[in-house]
Amino acid sequence: MRCFFWNIRGIANERSQIRLSKLIKKWDPDIVGIAEPKIHPKDIPINFLHTLGMSTVFFSNIGTDPNRVPNIWLIWKSSLPSPNMIYFSNQHITVEIENVLISIVHAHCTAIHRRQLWLELSNINPLNLPWMIMGDFNAYLSISEKKGADISSLGGIDKSGGLKFWASSIECYAMQAGGFNFLAGNTKFIAESAPTILRYWGGNLIIPQPKNRPFKFFNMWCTHPTFRDTVSESWQIPIQGNSIFILTQKLKRLKGILKEWNKDIFGNIKVKVEEETKKLEQMQDQESLEPC
Repeated sequence: MRCFFWNIRGIANERSQIRLSKLIKKWDPDIVGIAEPKIHPKDIPINFLHTLGMSTVFFSNIGTDPNRVPNIWLIWKSSLPSPNMIYFSNQHITVEIENVLISIVHAHCTAIHRRQLWLELSNINPLNLPWMIMGDFNAYLSISEKKGADISSLGGIDKSGGLKFWASSIECYAMQAGGFNFLAGNTKFIAESAPTILRYWGGNLIIPQPKNRPFKFFNMWCTHPTFRDTVSESWQIPIQGNSIFILTQKLKRLKGILKEWNKDIFGNIKVKVEEETKKLEQMQDQESLEPC
């Protein structure tokens, strides 16, 4: 199962919807947590969610006040069964799906109000299930995570009764942290479910590749001067057995050799394409800001 969180700061505008569409198409998530959509759930076009392959029915922390605009949405893929709502408040939504708890957090900006969040999350802990908590905590785990403004003017590091105290009290560990946003899991989640849901590392979302990932042949390989020699050298190494066995084993060996050769010669093509695409988007964004 794949999950991601984004503090979108307004989902109604076209630019945010385009970016969200790209993220969903790129990562193909099962669960999407959104903070600060800044519109009522009934105002999101049903066709927009439908075209993304997401359920048109989703959770929000709307509460008992029908006029309040919820600050958290939790959306899931239309092919999945609806998650079970465990608890929601002004600062988080927690659901259970496939015997895993998932909490999407958008914490209050002041420490005294965040104490209620730590209390609510602590009350969920006795369910004793694998538990992933992700979102915008408006608090640092350590001073090293501070970026930008003076820490005293922001959420700061919660001390007694705060973020670190809560995390240690339920044996919850940060798997990735960056400023106010981070992903955490309890010991059951890290031991049993983390590899199958998602991984964060170095600030980038890394989804484990399936073991049966199909082999891809790139036409550009044929243009490289060492390609034919690499194939020939691999093919000439003898293998004992009948003709079908020899063919399948040589192909299997060649695939591994070509994967390593491609990595050495061309590098990670997918990453390079993504980097160039990002550069292009930044150039387009910059151009759109320049006066005509």
